[in-house]
Amino acid sequence: MPFDAFPFPLTRLNPWFPGQFGVAGTSNKVGLRMHCTGAVYYVDPNYPGVTDQREGTDPEYPLATIQAAVDKCVRGDVVAVMENDAWQYASGLVYPLPIQESVVVNSPGISILGYARSSGLGVVWQPGAALETGLTVDAIDVRVAGFAFDAPLGGNGISAVWNGTTVWGENLIVEDCFFSNRIDIAIQLEFAWNCWIQRCVFQQCDSHGIYVDPAGSGAAYLHILDNQFHDCAVAMALRGVDNSEILHNRIFNSKAQGGGAATNEGIDTTAGLNNLVADNWFSCLLPVPANGDWDDLNTGAASDAWIGNHCLDGMAVTTPT
Repeated sequence: MPFDAFPFPLTRLNPWFPGQFGVAGTSNKVGLRMHCTGAVYYVDPNYPGVTDQREGTDPEYPLATIQAAVDKCVRGDVVAVMENDAWQYASGLVYPLPIQESVVVNSPGISILGYARSSGLGVVWQPGAALETGLTVDAIDVRVAGFAFDAPLGGNGISAVWNGTTVWGENLIVEDCFFSNRIDIAIQLEFAWNCWIQRCVFQQCDSHGIYVDPAGSGAAYLHILDNQFHDCAVAMALRGVDNSEILHNRIFNSKAQGGGAATNEGIDTTAGLNNLVADNWFSCLLPVPANGDWDDLNTGAASDAWIGNHCLDGMAVTTPT
């Protein structure tokens, strides 16, 4: 992840901890948390003697799981997850254990950051079991960055959900993450507004890169910027999405490039309203019509503005149909 994406200083230890006993008159046995400054909770399943039965703010005594860290968080806190070498093409001999959890976030305003200091992919994160989702966000204002989501047994990467009553998966930020060819749906949004998805790589995801279920009341005010989609089954299924901007993304589809049928495997904003889709790059031809052309790979809503998008043979000046 980029240098400026990680909070510095990394170690923001509260003045009452470590080195202090519990504060008299409070229920806190290890020290008084000052949530306005935020705490950093460290997670490293490969650390010798690691356990979840500790406070977690000392990097020499990390927690074993992200869920344990998330459960301790209040607004402004950071979960810092240390690197591993569990990538499918690595030896896995030094730090062999990936993050292997299906985490649910209910605390608003927290950051979950993978700290892979020498990796372009990020910290490897797999769901806890087959066909599960690695991270479900049920709270507002959550930021996720620096992870390589992988699902060797099948499953999804991130899901943000707002159910209109008690669950609020809005304002999510996902940045500098990688989603592997063993992920089914990389990012799913259910009625989640004001989400930012930027500088991510979606590598041959089996089902969808970004998916908005039209039965889930859609999404709005999304910002999808500077991402790369390489041969995903569907790059962006944004049906029913309103008032969003999709800018500067690169979408490669080998079927479209070869003139084969690739119906709506690029960007689909059908039944949406007033979206801006501009300065994206597609491996397809301008509308011919033919298999794999601009109108085959993509479909836009009538009220959208598709401006200055790049095809193999020039600039597209129409909204795809």
